[in-house]
Amino acid sequence: MQRLYAARFGDLLAGDLRVFGGPSTVEPLAGRIRAQQVSIVLRNTPLGMVANILNAATFIMAIWGSPDQTKAILWASIIIAAAGFVGLRARSSFQSVKPRSVSRRTTQNLVRNAFLFGTLWGALPVLFFSGATGAAQVVITCLSAGMIAGGAASFSTIPIAAIAYTLPIFVGSAVAIVWMESPVNLPVAILIVSYAITLFRAVLAHAVEFSQRFILQAESENAIRRDVLTSLPNRFSFNERLENALVDAKQFDQHFALLLFDLTNFDEVNDRFGRAMADALLVEVAARLRKSTRESDGIARLEGGEFAIIATRDIRPDQIRSLAKQIIDAPRAPFLIEGREIYCRASIGIALAPSDGLDANQLLRSADTALYRAKTLAASSIQFFSPSDDEAAARRHALERDLASALANDQLWLAFQPFLDLGSDRIRGFEALLRWQHPTLGPIPPSEFIPLAEETGLIHSIGHWVVKTACLAAARWPRDLRVSVNLSVVQLKNKALLDGIVVALAEAGLEPRRPGGRNHRNCADFEF
Repeated sequence: MQRLYAARFGDLLAGDLRVFGGPSTVEPLAGRIRAQQVSIVLRNTPLGMVANILNAATFIMAIWGSPDQTKAILWASIIIAAAGFVGLRARSSFQSVKPRSVSRRTTQNLVRNAFLFGTLWGALPVLFFSGATGAAQVVITCLSAGMIAGGAASFSTIPIAAIAYTLPIFVGSAVAIVWMESPVNLPVAILIVSYAITLFRAVLAHAVEFSQRFILQAESENAIRRDVLTSLPNRFSFNERLENALVDAKQFDQHFALLLFDLTNFDEVNDRFGRAMADALLVEVAARLRKSTRESDGIARLEGGEFAIIATRDIRPDQIRSLAKQIIDAPRAPFLIEGREIYCRASIGIALAPSDGLDANQLLRSADTALYRAKTLAASSIQFFSPSDDEAAARRHALERDLASALANDQLWLAFQPFLDLGSDRIRGFEALLRWQHPTLGPIPPSEFIPLAEETGLIHSIGHWVVKTACLAAARWPRDLRVSVNLSVVQLKNKALLDGIVVALAEAGLEPRRPGGRNHRNCADFEF
């Protein structure tokens, strides 16, 4: 029970509005609310401290020449010195970079300081009211009322701080009035209590409205930063976190790792089972990734079956490889979706900051290059970016650019590899093999440029040219020879593929089926 009361008291001093029946929030959001509250207080503090100094000077002038002059100067000196120090500190803090979140202790310290200043002003009527002249009493009353109103305004977003500041002044004023033994004491006491209740209700209403407005704004911002399907942070949120991590890396010499995770067969799943099954698969993959990563790792879904993880602790290469191994093992077990078992393959590319990139674009390019190398290797491959990848990436981008014009510039050609029938020792046909003769780089192997053609979508126009050219060549051969053309899986997604083949056969005058040797094979074979 004692711990419970201590915890509630700590919540109260931290500005938690649940104590007053206000909205409840989880700690990360509460930290952001506190940051805004403290920022508003810091913005108002310099002006408030100027008011403290001017009011203290006004009181000295009002009490000057009285027996309490020396005591008044001492009291005012304390106020002026404290106000000057706090005002300069607040101005410096407000002009510096504002944190997105502040701790409970920061708010607790603010409440403590508010109470100390309130106590100093609460001592004013207790120390000086009874012995002051009528004019000085009016000044003390006005100053006390002004400081109460000003303090409530300054701490209007933090009710407990407003109470900590104004309550000592109310109490000091009440004590001074009781000591006067005047018949107006009771009405004045009632007025003070009414004033305090009204002021506190206004402060509390403003603070609750402020918090509710901030919560709604945070929820709205959170919605645009979340992937609708998986509820993970989306690319927009990922870009923000990556930029923040890079800023920390530069300012505080911190290191982190960027991991790009890609389901290499996601498109196949989408094409085979449909969009609904593919979406359900992504939800399951996201759930497994959450379990495979640490709480400090920032996971985001970028697009399709690609995810990103920002690891900010335990970032030695062996530790990151161990983390990547856990992540890549997550989808190994089959996914049971709508009664079907779906198997996934994945690859991971890793870039380390700041060694592999000093800005977001460079770091992402490094991780993407490592991921591309991982996807070209064995399944479930994990690859770190290496300096040699820069040369490979430059070559890849150059080939992507030049492949677009290779067909128009007659750089592509077909080599025909014969099919030999060992039984009869006769050639039965030819397989059409696509080749690329680059004007400066020389022959480019199909294993290098075919994947580029598939990724860029050029495979459809190039594939149509291959079919047409192969059919035109076969039309000039003897009738018993066939031609075989390889088709990419990507081409099968094109609904116009079959129509293109029919048109190519018709233009070449080549029959789709005719006697071709003792097995009566098709003259034109299209292999997948």
